[in-house]
Amino acid sequence: MDHLPFVLTSVGVLLATYLLSLCTYRLYFSPVSHIPGPSLAKITYWYEFYYDVLLKGQYTFKIKRLHDKYGPIIRINPHEVHIQNPDFCEVVYADDSRCKRDKWSWSCRQYGLPLSTLATVGHDHHRLRWGALDPFFSKARVRSLQPVLEDVARKLLARFEEFQMLGESLPIYLAFAALTNDIAEQYVLGRNDKRALARDFDPSFYEASLASSATGYLTKHFPFITKLTQFVPDNLTILMKPATASYVKLRRDIKAQIEQIIRTENSGDDHTKSDTSRPSSHQHTLIHEILRSDLPDAEKSPARIMQDIQATVTAGTLATAAALSYTLFSLLSHPQLLRRLRTELHAAMPNPTVLPSLAVLEQLPFLTACIKEGLRLGIGANSRLQRIDPVNPIVFTAADRTEGKSRTYVLPAGTPLSMTGLLVHFGRDTFRNPGAFDPDRWLGSSTLDRYLVAFSKGPRQCVGIHLA
Repeated sequence: MDHLPFVLTSVGVLLATYLLSLCTYRLYFSPVSHIPGPSLAKITYWYEFYYDVLLKGQYTFKIKRLHDKYGPIIRINPHEVHIQNPDFCEVVYADDSRCKRDKWSWSCRQYGLPLSTLATVGHDHHRLRWGALDPFFSKARVRSLQPVLEDVARKLLARFEEFQMLGESLPIYLAFAALTNDIAEQYVLGRNDKRALARDFDPSFYEASLASSATGYLTKHFPFITKLTQFVPDNLTILMKPATASYVKLRRDIKAQIEQIIRTENSGDDHTKSDTSRPSSHQHTLIHEILRSDLPDAEKSPARIMQDIQATVTAGTLATAAALSYTLFSLLSHPQLLRRLRTELHAAMPNPTVLPSLAVLEQLPFLTACIKEGLRLGIGANSRLQRIDPVNPIVFTAADRTEGKSRTYVLPAGTPLSMTGLLVHFGRDTFRNPGAFDPDRWLGSSTLDRYLVAFSKGPRQCVGIHLA
């Protein structure tokens, strides 16, 4: 006991020395020490923790204010550099297929799906997994889904008419989340929980997905939380939040479906093996696609397939619903734009009960412009996306505000670089009056198309872009 004060003092001195050395290194000797930014952000991740966890997802907007203060390139935590220059998207996200781009393992923790293609860190490993998913989400296959799209959409329109007859307010985001979830589940799993027909649009999946997204801010800093949640019994989850009951059941059903298909595939009795051209049918699912791919057996485990399904269905539900909701709200708020769209649609489909093909709809200029503007303003993800060049340094040139000339920054290979789609879409230097819903900005020229990053860019862009 006599030595206890000495031991405590020694531990305190060692801890203080370590922290001081770490702060000194991060401020003055780090490979990115030359990048401007607030000192506290350079020293510790607690700076980001404060804005994203305690203030609930506000770091994106703080980053915008930091760019206003420091310029187009800033350091936003001890290792990460954020760039606000829309012309640099092609570099960060590597539109050139010859360039490799890894993800940042620290940031991938937020997904809570460490086995998924979405959270795959290495470039080559990602390409391997992507190769198994990409054919399933090709444009040709998605177009074959049109009958399903029409059927679900007609049922949702009938629900809209119900609300109109009853004079009730329509929860438009929940309605579209139900629509997109029904479509995503039908396409990916060959099942449809008919959320669009539920009286309240069954918000269980939507609410569970939002809760998971919010938890992502925390799991970046404390990854053990993801592992802990795996041990929480389903019954306890339902007890704590009864509204999650249907979501928990869905998760159980998908797990059982995966295991059943694996057993059938291994037995060699699956009658669907000769018919892999019907991704929208109940027979051929993403589970079949992965199991029949050239992936090694280790990549075909039930747990990994489950995580890929979770990622694709969740993204296909939330992001698309956000864009649809914003587009509809904006059109209703601008009657003159709605009239123009109706005129164009009437010319393409004089009989409203007979819908033209998706290929025809894709050629309608004002409809396309409205969709692009909805994607720009209703972007589903407002957080930044990081990329790492594992081989080559990246060079960024920015105007120096103090000296009135340009300055070149060299970012070493292995540096996590990020950009934020929300900030790109609302950049005043790129989009005139960026807060306004203005489809005309997309007509007559494709110049702005390169700045539409709702689905990201490069080899890691959203695999379900054609379905969305």
